[in-house]
Parts: sequence; structure tokens; C-alpha cells
Amino acid sequence: ACYVPHSHPSYSIGAIDSGHSLFTGAQGGRRRTGPGTLVYVPPAHVHACNPASLESWSYHMLHLDAAWMEDLRIEHAALSGASHAPRYMDQVMLATAPPRYAAYRQLAQILGTGQPACAKDAALIEFVMDSDTRPAAAPLPPLARCAPGPALLRVMDALRDDPAANPSLAGPVARGVSLSPD
Repeated sequence: ACYVPHSHPSYSIGAIDSGHSLFTGAQGGRRRTGPGTLVYVPPAHVHACNPASLESWSYHMLHLDAAWMEDLRIEHAALSGASHAPRYMDQVMLATAPPRYAAYRQLAQILGTGQPACAKDAALIEFVMDSDTRPAAAPLPPLARCAPGPALLRVMDALRDDPAANPSLAGPVARGVSLSPD
């Protein structure tokens, strides 16, 4: 699947389970992500995540209500005596720490079972507050440009780099992969 740049009204947390992807929307440009990476995306932030090459990839997404997240932060700050709610989750974060990914997978397992709603709520709140009160691991370095690969990969890169261009399949896209538009 290929996704055009988009946003969500919810707070999104994605976990890359296998394969590699290119994430657009982080500071510094496109980033390469791999298995065990968590991607935190605030509401209304334009982003896209697509396979890094023709390899398959697998991921999970969790979408959290933005108002609920803000209420949780305020409540947590009040209970902990902090002067303000933590703000780490107001920006895109890419986390590669294995314990954080393991915590996400544990949360996903709890959410996907028949456990009582109160157990699911507690696990979700614990995960969110742990993520919100500790900064993520250092973001991955920007993706280095590689030598041009097969024609299709060049076209995919061009489409990702300028999604607003909306090229015609009868024009440069078809020529880029040596296909007839017929």
C-alpha cells in the first residue's frame, strides 16, 4: 500500500513489526524506519508512511482521541504536582528503544483480548503516560539518497517527493517505467 500525505484528527501511534518503511512528516525530512520502531504522530500533523522498497512490511496503528489525551495529561499533571502537563507528545517522535516497542506489543495484546474494559483502560493509560513523560529515543538519521534503482522505484520516489504534482499516467509516470499508457 502507498499512502499520500494525510493527517488524522486523532493522536496516532504506529508500530513497525516487519520490513522497512519511509516516514515523511518528521523534522529533517524522510526517515527510514524498521522493525521495532514506534512512530508517534500528533493530531492534524501531515505525514505518510510507505514501504521503503518492493519488500512487504507490517505495522499496527493505534488512534487515540485527542481530547481524551489532553484530559489525561492535565489530570496526570495535577496528580503528580507538576506545574504543567508534559509536552513530549506534541511533536512527531520516532522511538527505536526495544522496551518501548515491547510495551506497545503488550498493550496491543491486552487490547485485543477479552479482558475487562477497566484492565484495557489501565494498560492504555499506563502506556500513554509512560510515553508522554519520557522523551523518545533519538530520532533516526535522515535517509541517505541511494544511487538510482529500478525504474519503478525512481517513479515512486518522485511521487513521494512531490505528491501535489498529480502527474498523468499517460505522461512522465508511464515513461519512467517504460510502460505504454494503453
